[in-house]
Parts: sequence; C-alpha cells; structure tokens
Amino acid sequence: MTGFQTCALPISRWVGTISGNENPDRTIQRDGVSSSRVNGDSSRPGLFSTVLKLPNFDLQPGPAAAAPSTAGAVHTELGISEKIGEGGMGVVFKADQRSLKRSIAVKRIKDAYASNMKSVGMFLSEAYAAAYLDHPNIVPVHELGTDTEGRVFYSMKLIEGRSWEELLFPTTAADSVPPLTIRDHLDVLLKVCDAMAFAHSRGIVHRDLKPENVMVGQFGEVLVLDWGLAVSTDNAPATISGRIESAAHANHPCGTPSYMPPEMASGDAKKLGPATDVYLLGGILFAIL
Repeated sequence: MTGFQTCALPISRWVGTISGNENPDRTIQRDGVSSSRVNGDSSRPGLFSTVLKLPNFDLQPGPAAAAPSTAGAVHTELGISEKIGEGGMGVVFKADQRSLKRSIAVKRIKDAYASNMKSVGMFLSEAYAAAYLDHPNIVPVHELGTDTEGRVFYSMKLIEGRSWEELLFPTTAADSVPPLTIRDHLDVLLKVCDAMAFAHSRGIVHRDLKPENVMVGQFGEVLVLDWGLAVSTDNAPATISGRIESAAHANHPCGTPSYMPPEMASGDAKKLGPATDVYLLGGILFAIL
C-alpha cells in the first residue's frame, strides 16, 4: 500500500534542529512506538520541542490480523479501502474502523516526506490544530499514529459530500445538482465564519481559507479542512502553541494567490492575526457575489 498524502506546505516553513542521536533520515521508527524529537533554534525557540510517542498501526485492508504479543504491539483497528483525495504532502483514504464498524478518513504523509522531519512537523501541526479545535464546523480528528512503514497519519471524520469549490464553480452537470443560490452559499460562508470565530478565540489562525478547503455534506454539514498553514497567536495555550508555528515567526510568503492577504504575500509576520482570516473570508464573499 502506498503512502497517504497531505496538503502542500512550503518545507522552509518549519525550522528546527535534530537533537540527541536521532538520524534525520530515519526520524520515525518503523516498529512498536514511534519516537522523534525536534527542538526550536535560537530564532524560533520551542517551535516543536517535544518528544512524540505515537501508536503503531497496520493499515492494510481486509480482515484484522492477530495482534502481536510483544511490547511494541501493532494495532489493527484501521483498514484502508480506497484513495479518495491527494494533496502536496499527503494522501487521504477511506478506511474501515473495525471496532465500531464504520467508515472514516485517514490522511497519511507521502513516502517522499516520511523521513523528513520538517515535513513531518508540518503534517503533525495540521493534525494538532484540527484536533485542538472541537467545533461543529471543523473536521474532527480521531487518532494520530504511524503505520508499519513508519509513516505518520491521522484519522478523521469521513465527509460524504463535495468541496465547496465544486458547488460554487461547477464544471460538470453533476456539480450543479442540487443548484445552490447565492443565499445558500452565504449560509455556508456564515458557518465558516462561526468556525473561524471559534478558532480565533482559541488562538489559532487558519491562513488558507478558500472554497477548496471547505466540505459541504449531503445534509448541509459545513466543515473547514486543511489546517496545514495554521499558526498560533499569543492567546493560544502553551500546550498547543509549542506544537503549532507561532504567527510571530511566520515571516515567509505563503498561501493561495487569489485569496492571499498582503501580510501573507509579503511575509510580514507582525501583521498576521485573526484579521488575516477575515481578509480571506472577504475574498470568498467576493467570489460568491
């Protein structure tokens, strides 16, 4: 089974140094419990200064294999069934959660990035941000771990629906069914605003809001995805600010050009904050109208 892929993020975004005796080319152990450590440098103290201990999963499809009796047990709770999406750094699969007999989504880092600690750090940051923000309009994260090949993944709610991008800018007849009015799209936008108000109250700024990163379910559910560019602000608790890049240190241009606010285009970290997301929401409103 090939590796999952996540959203595209600039590798230069994560700065850190490998500490201890870790091998940068094999920072994720391939059996039992995975462990890796990165410390922030003098310019970005504490960016990711933590030791990870993630459970190991066998993600192969089909019936669950017998669990090993060794101390480094491999979990057989999840089984991949099909690929449903792909981004720059990861792949999203539909998976079976065997204990609850339900379908969920699993996002796993690509093989090309699995041994690069900077890329792993960005992938983990995305998982941490989404898991920290428990809100009806933010996709819930269930589990964080590694597979038997040492690739980091996280599982999340499987959304039966389409991206808002497809509904807002239909390219096929199927994308236009059912047709959505401007009022319908404004209702979606208001739910995205609710999610952002909650995230900002918890000290998190998304930085990559666009219709492509919003899923609309079959029954009107609206969920904001792809928190890979998220940064923490001063009012974020220490438990999460140490795992997500600080807005004060995000001094590199990034984002989606058609929605990007000036401070992201210029890499002006001093101006990053909740207003950055408000600008992005305004860009979406312009697209709707």
